[in-house]
Amino acid sequence: MRILVPLLALALLLTVVPSSSQARPDGDPRPHGRSDATALSVVEGNATLVVVVNSTGGDGTFSFEATGAGLPSSFSLTTVNGTSQTSFSGLPSEERPSLSEQPPGGWALRASGCDAGTPDNITLQDNGTTTCWFDNVHFATLTVNVTSEGGDGTFAFEASGGGLPASFNVTTVNGSAWVVFANVTPDENVSVREIVPDDWDLANATCEGNLSLEAE
Repeated sequence: MRILVPLLALALLLTVVPSSSQARPDGDPRPHGRSDATALSVVEGNATLVVVVNSTGGDGTFSFEATGAGLPSSFSLTTVNGTSQTSFSGLPSEERPSLSEQPPGGWALRASGCDAGTPDNITLQDNGTTTCWFDNVHFATLTVNVTSEGGDGTFAFEASGGGLPASFNVTTVNGSAWVVFANVTPDENVSVREIVPDDWDLANATCEGNLSLEAE
């Protein structure tokens, strides 16, 4: 989707009004040093800014706030198949605009950047294009189920990645128990490892769903 936002033309209109009606020697009724001409100054830009948003884990609508001549104060992009972009042209290259994203609920901004400058201090290119990108990831939910055959017990776990706690315990009642972690950031290095008590054996460990988890 391409959105063109025209620059506002900034015009300086000078109107000169004589303080007296003195005539010039040449018969011209206009006063000395005066003119009825109008001076017009127009600011034009030739830079282009491209904004790209990527979403991992689904599609969503992402809101942005912007500062700088020629940019709207706010706009939004909706990803399709994990990506969306828009562009703003006719920007003055001497400007240093800024962009900030507000992810919707259930999403986290994982990374952002620009090929010239940073999102909060963008460098526009004279007769060129600057691209800024925002990578978002959808939070996941992780459920750890524990079953114990032959009695109940407390089982210790270690975890890493995705915003999980470094350690946690699960105590079974009537042979089963579970713990749920919401707002887990999907990450290829997310892992969960059980510290098996001395009088227990780990019979099986599996993972289901679209998270890359390691269970030991």
